Parts: sequence; C-alpha cells; structure tokens
Amino acid sequence: MIIDNIYIISLDSDPEFIKSCRHRLKQLNVPINSGVTNNIRIGANQGDNILKVLKGLKKYPNWNLKTSETKFWNRDITAGEVGCVTSHMNMWAEFSKSKNNIGLFLEQDFQSEFESTNWGVFNEIKNYDWDIILLGRHSLGEDTEVNLNYFIKPGYSYQAHAYLLSKKGVDKLIRYYFPRLSRDLIPTDEFLPATFTKHPRADIEEMYSVKHMNALALRVDMISQSDWEGTGRSRTSPNG
Repeated sequence: MIIDNIYIISLDSDPEFIKSCRHRLKQLNVPINSGVTNNIRIGANQGDNILKVLKGLKKYPNWNLKTSETKFWNRDITAGEVGCVTSHMNMWAEFSKSKNNIGLFLEQDFQSEFESTNWGVFNEIKNYDWDIILLGRHSLGEDTEVNLNYFIKPGYSYQAHAYLLSKKGVDKLIRYYFPRLSRDLIPTDEFLPATFTKHPRADIEEMYSVKHMNALALRVDMISQSDWEGTGRSRTSPNG
C-alpha cells in the first residue's frame, strides 16, 4: 500500500497545528509516495459562508425530522456540518483531478490508535477491488464478512475522520453522487455510508438507492478522533 496524497480537513493552518499534524502523521507511519511532490494538503471551508460563494450548493431542506428520536436527525444541519461536507467534496475534487491512485483523507483531530501503525495488513487486499476503506468508525449497523482476516464490509457507520479513496472510488463519488449531494447537502457521516450500504433514513436511502461504492473497513480501528460529538468537543455539533 503506497499512498500518493494526504488531505487533512482543517481550518487551522498555524505553525503549531502543522507541527502537530506532522507529529501525528509520523506516528501513523503513513507509506507516502516519495515520488509525488506537495502531497500533503490542509484546508477547509468556513461553515455556511461557502453557500454564499457557491450558489449551486444548498442544504437538504427536509433534514430535520422533528419527531425523530435520533438527535442528529431532529435538528437542522449545522454550519459546521456544511463546512465539513463541502470541505471533503473539495478534497475529493482535487484528488480526482490528479493522476494519482490512492488518497488518505483525515479530519483535523485524527490520532493513531497505536504507537506504531502497521500498514502491512493492507497486503491482504492488494488484489481486492475496493473504492473506499474506513480506517476508523463508529459502527451502527451490521457488517458483512468478505473472507478477509483484517477487513470487513461495513454496515451503516458514523465518523468520516479517516478513510482511503482509490482513484476509481473518488471518480465514482463525483460522477454518481455529486449532483444530488450539491443540491441537498447532508453531513459527511450520513452521506458516505449511504453510498455503500442501506441508510436507516428512508429519504436518504431513496436519494442514494444505488450503491456504487465498494467499501471495506478495518476490523480493528487504525485511526481514531479526539473531538467527535460523543466527546462533547465536536466542531460540527450545535454546541461545537
């Protein structure tokens, strides 16, 4: 497994943050392609401001299910969620325009689960046809066995803080899903699983009923995040 590009979703670009990113990437021991120049990209969009700049982007108007018992569904989409999903979209578009094969996508609070990360497990899938690999997640659905030791086909899962996309995979996202996502923005954590597994919300499942993305997930998370909503420090929650 050789990774050509690393994309870090973050509004923070001060020297201390860059230093922290490099330290955490070193701990991840990412097998980066030394032949690709400028292969680490850091950037993000500022909340709802992006909607004022790019008029074609719109929030999904029916997101708020007022009677839902799921707290993420019975509120409006936040400015942070808009900034997050459009930032991922920007990075996907950048990667798609490149001639490279594998991109690693991280949110700014990524952290290694191990003192030294073993990327050797990816040798198991060198001949596997994958589009996206989740490197860390909060599993909420039923996974499916695919006769692999280190990987599984993920069911509905939250957290989009660490994943790999193949060139074929990112091209699928843009070709099959960008038009609908652009006019009906939903949180990244809800969109990505809808492209490869059944979504528990009927309206989202109807939007993305055809599953073009061939997904895998590690059985044991390689990368976690420090500020997701369960920690009370989320940057995209209403209180974040």
